[in-house]
Amino acid sequence: MEVVLAAATTGFFAVVVAIVQKSRKENKSDHGLVMGKLDNLGSEIRKDLRQVRYELNAHRDDLKNHIRQDH
Repeated sequence: MEVVLAAATTGFFAVVVAIVQKSRKENKSDHGLVMGKLDNLGSEIRKDLRQVRYELNAHRDDLKNHIRQDH
């Protein structure tokens, strides 16, 4: 009886360990995917900020030229 109980306990914990390891692998894969998407998002945000700065500077220059023409 004790041998059966020991074998069942060992088998149960082997399954638990396998499930935990699979979960860790999936988590690592998901983490890599999310980090890649965040890197892409950061690149897009930097690109958008450069565009906003460029347009803002163009508007500033237009306004300066307009003010100079009025005086």
